Amino acid sequence: MAANGGSDTVDIAASGFEELPADWQVENLIAAEQVVGHIEAAEAKGEPLDDGFVERTAALLHAHWVARHGDNAPVALRADFADLPSEEQDKDRVQVRLALQLRSETR
Repeated sequence: MAANGGSDTVDIAASGFEELPADWQVENLIAAEQVVGHIEAAEAKGEPLDDGFVERTAALLHAHWVARHGDNAPVALRADFADLPSEEQDKDRVQVRLALQLRSETR
């Protein structure tokens, strides 16, 4: 997906939120809202926020991303979460883990 003046690459790890292209900022906000919703729902049910939670939530984030982008998503990224290369899976896992970390720091 082209962003950042037509480029489809951004060094996310080395970029602050405000440095991301606007469409990537929107994607990050959507993912954050979804993760927070999943955390709150799990807490309400008394479910553990463990590695299984991270994996399930990462898979849901990916499925929502694919649903939003459909045919505009690169073919390789339209696969089910379990079929993605580990480096692609890790992008979703990192979002979940970061939200859990921030949650624990604010309690």
